[in-house]
Amino acid sequence: MEPAADNPLTRGPYARVFKLKPVTHFLLLSLWESIEAVQAFAGTEYEVAHYCAEDDDYLLEREPFVTHYEVLAGSGALMV
Repeated sequence: MEPAADNPLTRGPYARVFKLKPVTHFLLLSLWESIEAVQAFAGTEYEVAHYCAEDDDYLLEREPFVTHYEVLAGSGALMV
């Protein structure tokens, strides 16, 4: 999450943990100024998931794609 967190067009990373024995699932979110900001960061294939080499040390599987949502309203706090 660090490269996206350091980008001035993001509004911060968030993480949600789901403990479902025997594994733990993580939902990672980052809020961006616009879809154009996401495209500028991730490139033309911005819906394809990108991973770091060290992710293999922690992940049981890799999702092939990411999901983008448009946030229509907010109060400044994010409840996930």
